[in-house]
Amino acid sequence: MLLYVEVTHTVKSEMLTGIPRVVRNVVKNLIEIGVEREITVVPIIFHRGSFVVTRAESVIKSKRRQAVKRRRRWSKLDAMRVLKKWESLCLEKLRGKPTVSRLVRAAPEELHVLLLLDASWPYNIWPAVDALREDGVRVISVIYDLIPITHSATVVEPLARSFGRWLGHQARIADGVICISKTMACAVQEHLLKLVRSRGESRSIRVLSFYLGSELEEGADDGTVQKKVLALRQGESAMFLMVGTIEPRKNHRDVFEAFKRLWASGVDARLIIVGREQWKSEALLAEMSRHEEIDRRLVLIRNAADADVRWLYENSTALIMASDIEGFGLPIVEARRAGLPVICSDIPVFREVAGSEATEFRVGDVDDLVRVIGAHLRSERERTHGKDQWITWRESAEQLVDAIHALTA
Repeated sequence: MLLYVEVTHTVKSEMLTGIPRVVRNVVKNLIEIGVEREITVVPIIFHRGSFVVTRAESVIKSKRRQAVKRRRRWSKLDAMRVLKKWESLCLEKLRGKPTVSRLVRAAPEELHVLLLLDASWPYNIWPAVDALREDGVRVISVIYDLIPITHSATVVEPLARSFGRWLGHQARIADGVICISKTMACAVQEHLLKLVRSRGESRSIRVLSFYLGSELEEGADDGTVQKKVLALRQGESAMFLMVGTIEPRKNHRDVFEAFKRLWASGVDARLIIVGREQWKSEALLAEMSRHEEIDRRLVLIRNAADADVRWLYENSTALIMASDIEGFGLPIVEARRAGLPVICSDIPVFREVAGSEATEFRVGDVDDLVRVIGAHLRSERERTHGKDQWITWRESAEQLVDAIHALTA
């Protein structure tokens, strides 16, 4: 199998969180799995109307390879064999920067699969996808969530429009879809069925799922924890952590309101918010920056590296995830891996990934959140010393490969 993995958004952006984080970790591990399963993994980007091959290094952006558990060591002989096959396809036969269409024609006996792994909705990729399908390429898409459709008020209008068009093309063209949770797979299956029926068609699209990995990248930075984070050691009060982009659906305002009430009642606890501003949060951030507890019991960290987040997972009291909607909830499984207790809203996907040890509160109910945080402080709940393990990114990529095989069998 030749597996063409679309990574345009990740290569063009400098984002370290969200979908680019998933793409980097998955591609890194797909390449190693490909060696073992005789799959040639080809990272590609959309450029001037075509899909063209890009270097794996441009996707991974890591100085050192991630340390992952392997069933067997990736030997120099394995690496040389893969590189030789790569050079044969991309250099000898094509003589220049290859397009996917030329690769397909150079190896007609192979199974060719286009995996739309990245956030491809800003780009008009569909004429190029149509052309590849005419050449026999199977198209599998990863759909992370339906937020721009089901919660359009929480995103900017251009995103809602472009995502809606993108999803319509998925209903028209995809040979199969893979989601990042069973909860989301059920929602996507139902939505795609409606879109197909609205077109007067009767075809069915199989929707499977895989889970995301939990370990933070080793070697993605120099391992140095910034001074602002290390300074948190000086305080003795409990630290409640939020990790993720600051946008309305994640309900940072509700959490802020809960802590204002706790502070007013004399509770000594800190709220640490890690993440960059996404959209529609300017007023909230301005209010936070003016609050009397800013940089004391309210700390905003906008430029956290993996080393900072790792330190916070290891030293905080609990993680709070208050979202109205998520496709998965990556900070939850990262926290579980670090043994950090989780407090989360009672939405279906969080029930799926948070585990029975998480403490739930009613989504959007500030009073209930205040109650849960207070109970957590009174219980003096200890961290999970044995660590509540979740799958690794290696295992995540293996699940993805299994789903691809199932959809193309």
